Amino acid sequence: MPRSVKMPQKRNATLPAYHRLYVIISEGIKSGTYPPGELLPSENAIAETYEVSRVTVRRALEHLVEDGLVTKRKGQGSIVTLRDQHSHDQERVSGLLTNLVAKGAEFSVKTLFWDTVTPGAGVCIKLGVPVGTECWLIRRVRFIERKPLSYALIYLPKNVGASIPRRKAENKMVIQMLDDTDYRADEMKFSMSAALADGECAEVLQLSVGSAVLCMKGVAYSVSKEAVYYQESFYHTDRYEYAVQLNRDSSSGDLVWQHGKVT
Repeated sequence: MPRSVKMPQKRNATLPAYHRLYVIISEGIKSGTYPPGELLPSENAIAETYEVSRVTVRRALEHLVEDGLVTKRKGQGSIVTLRDQHSHDQERVSGLLTNLVAKGAEFSVKTLFWDTVTPGAGVCIKLGVPVGTECWLIRRVRFIERKPLSYALIYLPKNVGASIPRRKAENKMVIQMLDDTDYRADEMKFSMSAALADGECAEVLQLSVGSAVLCMKGVAYSVSKEAVYYQESFYHTDRYEYAVQLNRDSSSGDLVWQHGKVT
């Protein structure tokens, strides 16, 4: 463990130090920095390394124990819990969720909220509507084998959202629901980044606040290039990964890598 590493400051200033430390150690466990069966550094060593109090270290370790990543052994310390890595990998689904649903993967969906709201300026800009405009918001959690996989916030212009019959939503994705309306999505632009689970996101994904999640943000457009919805989805990293195949295309004389099919 490196010496005297300052705790990173998060955009959410209210996030406690022990949650930040929890994230650092848990990511070290998941990445293999701390292999299964290995003894973690002592509380004093961790406190010195990250310039935090022993109280902060104890609370972070308590959360690691609760999440099954660490086991406390009297007289020994904190030991990384042994896990069946093959079984763990088998539980994780890979690929763009839209493709997985289209292939018939068995998911279930729970809708937490479906109503009109007045979103922030950033969402209005994404949807191409005036700031302060009322829109539809759908908040959903998607499960795989009864375990939470993703938490999504979907914003739709009021006319688009009103065209979707909620009673027929079932387990369909919003992009599929729109296929039966006048607002069929023809194109989608999205980006992915790392984020921290906060508030309801942590609760529905059954994670501790501050746990790392994969955040996917995207805007879907109709044939006429009008935004039909904006979505923010947060994925449980122990159950989901995004993978692409890249194919070399030299038809134009230049070597350009293009996205291939996700498998």
